[in-house]
Amino acid sequence: MSALTNLRREAATCKRCELYKRATQTVFGEGRPGAELMLVGEEPGDREDLAGRPFVGPAGALLQQVLHEVAPERSRYVTNAVKHFYFIERGKRRIHQSPKVIHIKACEPWLDGEIAIVQPRLIVALGATAVRALLGPGIGVLANRGTLLPSRFGIPVLVTVHPASILRAQDSESRHRERENFARDLRRGLAAFDRLTTEEQPSMATRKKKTTAKKTSAKKKGAAKKKSTRKYGKKSGAKVKKVMEEFKGGKLRSGRSGKKVTSRKQAIAIGLSEARAEGDKVPPDPNR
Repeated sequence: MSALTNLRREAATCKRCELYKRATQTVFGEGRPGAELMLVGEEPGDREDLAGRPFVGPAGALLQQVLHEVAPERSRYVTNAVKHFYFIERGKRRIHQSPKVIHIKACEPWLDGEIAIVQPRLIVALGATAVRALLGPGIGVLANRGTLLPSRFGIPVLVTVHPASILRAQDSESRHRERENFARDLRRGLAAFDRLTTEEQPSMATRKKKTTAKKTSAKKKGAAKKKSTRKYGKKSGAKVKKVMEEFKGGKLRSGRSGKKVTSRKQAIAIGLSEARAEGDKVPPDPNR
């Protein structure tokens, strides 16, 4: 059983706030670990509460349409900051209410757990509740929409509006304009994110050169160690190798005069002498 499945099962019985009493069920996130994007909304609506799935209502349909236009190739995980539907009843209708801070805090372990398991490369905060849950108080949506902000998760957060706000626009012209603004936020933020990751990550050629250099260096060190072992034996060879490293670094000095050793043969002789002093059986120096 995966970590995400375990977390979903734990959240299904959540009673951390009073919302569970009237909601139909917990609405957990959907998607796979390792998704490039995590989109975080506010809370499930009426349809989501009944279906038990996030973003299956009109706002979700709009979100999927825009994502298909601006980021069709990017894998996604969708969820909400609050996992239970918060509403008031008007006749037979259930009218959505904005979650309170206590609800956001109660659901914090579930959202934090999803982020820790999914490990998205970019989080998209859809609306004020998501921004509050991800970035804390005092971050305005309209003032920061379309921009990337750092988060406590070490993952950049793209701020934008919730797609439901687009559907609440007064007329079709306003809805069209707000939809275009929403798509522009996503395009701008994704472009900024791509530039950021390109700057942070070295090119494939650079990484290949560094890897090759490390392998070459490791091979040289291994060859030098084998050479010392063949010449002087295992223990004595290790001593000579250590002394030669000091010699190459310009730190080796003669024990008698205290002068800096400048001869390679002298350095080897010092190494063999130290090995003999420690009781090692040292073979004759092949360089003599």
